[in-house]
Amino acid sequence: MIDYILLGKRIQSCRKAAGLTQARLAERIGVSPNHISKIETGATKLSLQVFVDIADAVNVPLDHLMFGNLAQPSPVYAQEMAEALNHCTPKQKMAFISIVQEIHAMLEETENVRRE
Repeated sequence: MIDYILLGKRIQSCRKAAGLTQARLAERIGVSPNHISKIETGATKLSLQVFVDIADAVNVPLDHLMFGNLAQPSPVYAQEMAEALNHCTPKQKMAFISIVQEIHAMLEETENVRRE
């Protein structure tokens, strides 16, 4: 489960570290300053595209915004993925894996673009 309040605080911290106002960040990613404010307070959920755009605009990895600085993230992710898959039918598992693969490809593409 995503803690949107904590995610919003991380976004706010990274935005400030990047020297951006809410208005400037909003302008960069094509949303309203009010939307940024609601994201930062956890009052609204954000789309995957807005999440990626924010990470790009403040120049931080997506996992940092989502999870902060985890010392050993791999076991945490593996356990959460296994638990999520445990409750799925075979058809749902295939869909789940397909979605994860698509997200991974999008993240890779975003990181490659950032490196260029």
